[in-house]
Amino acid sequence: MIRHHNLPYIPIRPGDERVIPGVLPATETSEHQGLHGRADIEIDIRAIEGRILRRDMAVPLEDYQYWAEGSWKTRHGTYDSAARFGGKLEEEFQEVVDAYKNFINEPPQNSQEKQRLGKEFLSELGDVLWCMSALGSNGGAKINAGLQIYLYKYTVGTQVINGQKLLPPKWREEAADLSTKWERITPENIDDLLAAGFEPRISPEMNLYEDDYPEPPDIAGKFIEIAALIQAAQTETDVQYGRRNVEGEAGNMLIGQSFFEARSVVLSEICAATVLEVAYIARHELSASLLDVLQHNVQKLSSRIKDSKIDKSDGTRDKKHL
Repeated sequence: MIRHHNLPYIPIRPGDERVIPGVLPATETSEHQGLHGRADIEIDIRAIEGRILRRDMAVPLEDYQYWAEGSWKTRHGTYDSAARFGGKLEEEFQEVVDAYKNFINEPPQNSQEKQRLGKEFLSELGDVLWCMSALGSNGGAKINAGLQIYLYKYTVGTQVINGQKLLPPKWREEAADLSTKWERITPENIDDLLAAGFEPRISPEMNLYEDDYPEPPDIAGKFIEIAALIQAAQTETDVQYGRRNVEGEAGNMLIGQSFFEARSVVLSEICAATVLEVAYIARHELSASLLDVLQHNVQKLSSRIKDSKIDKSDGTRDKKHL
């Protein structure tokens, strides 16, 4: 049985010493063989893995978020986890940039090597998505809600300027439908939105000119946007856990749980934007779907955990380790 079936995602609540508890207690966690998991709800991780691996088109992104909350090296809802995932995001970002450069610089006539480098690039995209999802979860983010908030801003805040005319973006209806979707958003929904011409941007509240969409797509620019999202996520989690104030200055303060939860909304949008950026890059550079990214990521990480190829600390790690 999967606890969250037809139920809203239950976000992680902080248990860090600098976050003052609210009405709800900190999320219960468990530890098994040096790895931490959630103990507050029953989640059948294997069932989630199975759905993604067999390419179930109806699998919600919330399922992937739950799956990414398993087998952490540090306890959930703590600054230790925030710091770990924030640092790991920087590491994985550099690796995905390197993988991208290797892929695009490989001559197309070397088809076998090009294919191998494409899979490596896809793998690194998945690692970035996993880290951002985990960082968001540790900060109480809800990716499904974040996508709906983020896409709603696009829907109401974007117009296309064509000469003297103001027109709605051609993908407006698709974005509006997702922003108010009753059912949980799936990877297929995101791919359909991208197929309609949607292009994620750091600031969705803007005007677009008819020639704003570069041909071919500006993939290098997307990495700049992901770097900005990583920095924003790191800042939000530092503020959430009292390590800096909202002006960005370093601090060491106590934080109320209500303040923590308010920052969780911002973090939800950052995670949502990262999902859209990763899906955009996969589609336009690799002709791959978001589900391809998730499938590859789940297969790789679950096999490493199963084969005990994951180290239990954050010391020096070789490329085999998470």
